[in-house]
Amino acid sequence: MRNEYDSENDNGEIIPGEWRTVTPENDCFVALPREVNTNLCPEDTRNELVEYFLSDVGSLEWQYDQ
Repeated sequence: MRNEYDSENDNGEIIPGEWRTVTPENDCFVALPREVNTNLCPEDTRNELVEYFLSDVGSLEWQYDQ
């Protein structure tokens, strides 16, 4: 049985798994492209969310219980 994942021995010490040797360091995440959208500002996004969550479609029955 291969020991792919990290494990812990009886003394609480970490035993490194094989994934550490087959995955290049700092290369396990794919860089996501960044899109620049100058038409939206944080306030506009917030206002759109507020409108949705306060509408009949986006509101939940318990959100006004307090």
